[in-house]
Formats: sequence, C-alpha cells, structure tokens
Amino acid sequence: MDTLSVISWFEITPTSLTITGRPTFEQWSEGLRDLQKIRACLPFLIGDMLVQGESLFGESYAQAVEATGYTAQTLMNYASVCRRIPKERRSESLTFSHHALVAAEPAESQANWLDVAEGAALNTSELREAIMLTKRIREEVEVEYVVDVVDVVSCHSITVTFTEAELEALGSFLGGFTGWSELEAAAVHKLEEAWLAL
Repeated sequence: MDTLSVISWFEITPTSLTITGRPTFEQWSEGLRDLQKIRACLPFLIGDMLVQGESLFGESYAQAVEATGYTAQTLMNYASVCRRIPKERRSESLTFSHHALVAAEPAESQANWLDVAEGAALNTSELREAIMLTKRIREEVEVEYVVDVVDVVSCHSITVTFTEAELEALGSFLGGFTGWSELEAAAVHKLEEAWLAL
C-alpha cells in the first residue's frame, strides 16, 4: 500500500498549504498526487478513525458530527463500510463507493466483486448493475428449482424438484438456461422417467 509523502514536504492548515524545505520537482508532483489521494480516501480515513475510536473511547457519532461537520448517517456509512471490509481486502484503485456497494455481501463475495470491478475497470454504476443482475438471476434460478407440471391424464398438478446439479446439467445441455419452456420440458421428461421406473 502506498504511503503519502505530502506530509513531509508541506505544512497544511485548514485554509492553506506551504512548501517546507526544498522538495524536488518529482516530490512536488508526488505531493499533488498525494493530495488527490487524500481527497479520494477521506471516507476510508474517517471510517477507520471512527471504528478505532469506538473501540478505544466508545465515542458516539454526535461527537464525530461536531468534529467533522458530516451528518451522523454519512459517518455511520463510512464506519459501516470500514468495519465490514477489512483493510487487506480494500483496493486502492477503486473508490469508497465501490467498496460501499459490496460491503453488505459475504466476505468471499466482497473480494470477488472488488476483483471484478478492478479487473474490468467498472465504474460504480456498472458494478451496481452487475451486482443487481447477478442477484436477480440467482433469485430466478432459486425459484426455478421447483416446477409444477399438470398430468393431462389425471389432471393433477405435480411438483418436480430439480437439484442444483440437475439444473446445472440442464443448463450445460441447453448451452445455458434460456427460460421456463426448457425447464418445463425437462420436468416433463423427468416425470416420464419416474413413471417408466414404476
């Protein structure tokens, strides 16, 4: 993880920055980049400070609101993301907003989504859309494990349940799941096999 060098060459006050000493042009340029990093990582810094302050002092958000000028909700969000995503799982190349989008996910999913976002250079809108789409697909697949088929001979409704392995095999056979009609056809086939086995 990069450390910030801006502190060693600059004196910073709430309303100014003064170069101290004689930095080289490279150090000056690095200082500009560091200032940009500080702006981008401020939610992480505040969140980590709040989490560590809670464990050290039991401080409430009311004191933090007064100290920072941020709303209690913003501070709670910063702390929540930092609490849920450990420092070693965070990515320097992604924004705090990227991390906030995956914070509610289980640890393994967080790591996977952050890797995907970094590898594919997804912005936060694209990451949000990918997460939502994946959840929708999972919900649909979970619902599609059970199919009701009407036996035209006895006019009874029969429930056919697919195991995850069967559903995967069906998806592989079909070249990917494409809709209810294929699942219904597979359910009918599964019923026929069961009836023939009787």
